[in-house]
Amino acid sequence: MSMLFACIFLLCSFWLSILSNRYASSLVGPALGDIVLDHMPLVDVSALHIYGASLFWVYIFCVCLFRPQVLVFALKTTALFLIVRSAFVVMTHMGPPENLLELPPNIAALYIYKGDLFFSGHVGGPFLFALILWEYPLLRVLCICAAIFFSAVVLLGRLHYSIDVFASYFIAHSVCVMAKRIFAHDFHGLTNPMQ
Repeated sequence: MSMLFACIFLLCSFWLSILSNRYASSLVGPALGDIVLDHMPLVDVSALHIYGASLFWVYIFCVCLFRPQVLVFALKTTALFLIVRSAFVVMTHMGPPENLLELPPNIAALYIYKGDLFFSGHVGGPFLFALILWEYPLLRVLCICAAIFFSAVVLLGRLHYSIDVFASYFIAHSVCVMAKRIFAHDFHGLTNPMQ
């Protein structure tokens, strides 16, 4: 029952995320200045942004599939993360940074919008999984490295403002703390994992 709830909760959070992203993109405001982006070159990172992130998430999903004690908590926490991000996206209507890297119109158009800037899911997601998988040292390091790597990717491509990137770490941590309290029963299985 807990797994069924986790799957339904995750599907609902994806649906809410798409709605909030579309809403925010319809109200997108003007571009803002950014002290970090103003001093960085624009680099074509579209392949890393789309396919690198997709490969990372496929790998993390497979890792969780083989760790049933992690899977339910990970699904529920991911859903909570998407819901929190949806709320932030609806509340902020910043326009994309100037000289934004134009991503190719392909499958990425299904989940990448121009108005869903605050906060960066490409950065917050991997960091969230570093916290979820904390008891697994190699996975923890991999996820932290992925979060740092995607921080550079989205900044070099001017796909996010620096505040979107830096805030992601704090928000992801807060979501994980909330999830540990809300889904305490599922979190209990992570405290003494079988490695």
